[in-house]
Amino acid sequence: MPEFANPQNAVPPEGSTTATPLESLLCTEDLHRRPSRPPDYIKENRAPAALAGELADSPGTMLRT
Repeated sequence: MPEFANPQNAVPPEGSTTATPLESLLCTEDLHRRPSRPPDYIKENRAPAALAGELADSPGTMLRT
């Protein structure tokens, strides 16, 4: 079994040099610089119904939807 498939190896041990600092992952300032767009309430309301329908019809492909 590959090493990455073992859940015990999912988190590097404390003090490991392979851990990525949280500050290097945060991009809050970049998100503030992105242009915003107006909300599309119709699509937002249809999305849960479409996902529920996909879950009922084909649960194996729901995440792709």
